[in-house]
Amino acid sequence: MGSAAASKPWRSPQAVSFDRSSFLSAFPRFAFEISPVQFYISALMRQNPYHLRQQHSVPLLEAFRKWLDEQAPQVLPESLLGKAISYTRNQWTYLSRYVSDGHAPVDNNVIERDIRPFCTGRSSWLFSDTVAGAKASAIVYSLMLTCRACNVEPYAYLVHVLTELPQRAPDADVTDLLPFNFAKLTAAARKPA
Repeated sequence: MGSAAASKPWRSPQAVSFDRSSFLSAFPRFAFEISPVQFYISALMRQNPYHLRQQHSVPLLEAFRKWLDEQAPQVLPESLLGKAISYTRNQWTYLSRYVSDGHAPVDNNVIERDIRPFCTGRSSWLFSDTVAGAKASAIVYSLMLTCRACNVEPYAYLVHVLTELPQRAPDADVTDLLPFNFAKLTAAARKPA
């Protein structure tokens, strides 16, 4: 392994020089190159993530964009490969947005994980008898996912809300009962006086 490769352990020579015969064989190599870069960057996130992404991810994206631009005129636009290249070029702004903000995630795995219960429950909601029942289910899902996002234990939150709500007037302001406010309340209660 050369000194350049040793100084950049996440980078392999295949990142720039790869077999350009097929988009399908080339794209996974870019994906596998970006993932180790993101792993390396996540270890150093506290330093300067924007600078690290500019230094390491931008060259990979530029090489990928150059390859797309070279392949686009050589591939039939209506072929599967042509459609994939066209789609990627049309979505380039969104694909490369994560390098312009050091705190933006490179993928949407967190969102995908959070909407999974909603998507799996969707078939069950087909059997909701009323619009009000479906709306109530959506509210509960939303509250539970907000609890997860705020690191609030859902059971403790529900116990708090269900004991507080009956003590309030029907038209009272209940924004203090939202999960992110409950997180602040429990954090303040844990602080020693």
